[in-house]
Amino acid sequence: MQAKKSKQLLKARLAREWQIYEMRKRAELKAAVSELERPWEVVEKAPTLFSVSADEHLRVLADRFEKPGGFDMWSDKDGPELFKPEDGLPSARFFPKGVVHSIRPYGKVENAIDGSDEPSNSGSDSRSEMIGR
Repeated sequence: MQAKKSKQLLKARLAREWQIYEMRKRAELKAAVSELERPWEVVEKAPTLFSVSADEHLRVLADRFEKPGGFDMWSDKDGPELFKPEDGLPSARFFPKGVVHSIRPYGKVENAIDGSDEPSNSGSDSRSEMIGR
């Protein structure tokens, strides 16, 4: 009886922690997107949509559910790919349709770290080749 009750309490506590985590992530995204609501203003620094501390918190939460003797398949390469704009200004990819006339392609962050000057345009197609990029 007590084991069942303690299991229910643990389950409720974990569910509450997950709700708090989701609320914090929603607040972070809302704060980041609010800067993008006025596309006519020049933005010097693009907002960061994902924080490192959130990833560490997620890893801690994931470790709680790991079974004894299980294999941890988590790696540092898990998660979203990080992109940065070519010219340092944020792209218009979050803006509503029809607000901005041209969208600059993003390059992968890994290429910029390696020292190569040409970022890979995984999202660009023949259109970017036509305009001379």
